[in-house]
Order: sequence, then C-alpha cells, then structure tokens
Amino acid sequence: MVNNDAGFVERRQHPRIISKIIATFTDDSGKQARSLIYDISIGGANAECFFSPRVGTRLLVSFLLTLDDEKHKIDAISEVVHCICIPDEKRFSVGLSFLKLARNGAELIQQYIDTH
Repeated sequence: MVNNDAGFVERRQHPRIISKIIATFTDDSGKQARSLIYDISIGGANAECFFSPRVGTRLLVSFLLTLDDEKHKIDAISEVVHCICIPDEKRFSVGLSFLKLARNGAELIQQYIDTH
C-alpha cells in the first residue's frame, strides 16, 4: 500500500495502463453484459458498464488482447471491489480484482502492458 498525493492509501500492487478493451461480464447465473475496460494490470481492471454489480460479487470477465497481430482470449474470475455511479450518466465505474486468470493470462496481460 502506498500513500499518494490525493491523501488516500493506494491498494494496487501492480502498475496499470490506460486501455480500451471490450469485455464481457458473466455472473453466477450465466447473465452476461458488455463493458469497456479502461485500465488494466495483472491484478485487476477498471471498467465502465450500464449496470451496477454489488461489491463482493464474483464475475467471469472475458476479453481479447491483441499481441503481435494475434488475438488472445483472457478469462479472469474477478471480484467487484467498487462500483461508482458516473455523475450525469447512466453508467458505472466498476473496479475489479482478478482472483484467478486462466491459462497464461497474467503473462499475456503483462506482455500487453509492456508493449503499450
């Protein structure tokens, strides 16, 4: 944890980069929703969506990363760590912690970060 200039404790353990990655959220019942990941690290992501998942909810977050002109599907079992309504809009900012990344997901995300 790091104290930052804004006066709050930073809990992120991994550097994040700004991104524009389309993702699909799937809940335990199988209900799906599209979202836009706007920053990502190997430990989690922030996304915008049109619904408000509860903090603590587990979601399967699926998205594609393009590396060296190849598309790689990433599946991440994730936990919602915050959900904030974006003022004057009908969208929500959702903070996600990646609990488990399938296959070589962490390595692919790190490679994506390193090349962007």
